[in-house]
Amino acid sequence: MTEKAIGPYLECGRIINPPGVRGGIKAEPWADKPADLCRLPRLFMGTGEQKTAYKGLRASVMQGRFLLLELEGVTD
Repeated sequence: MTEKAIGPYLECGRIINPPGVRGGIKAEPWADKPADLCRLPRLFMGTGEQKTAYKGLRASVMQGRFLLLELEGVTD
């Protein structure tokens, strides 16, 4: 059996709605406890090898299964 390189990032969810009013982002977390992801100091977004780091300003759980994120530098 051969092992595949995973890389330095762990996918933890996907964006459901793109940045909207005041830059808020609705995301679907892939975690047993979505609130755990609210404590991450940085999130990386992108596809393939292209990733951009964002500092989390605010994060909260919506309806028990979604995250509402506000990230530094994302304003609209």
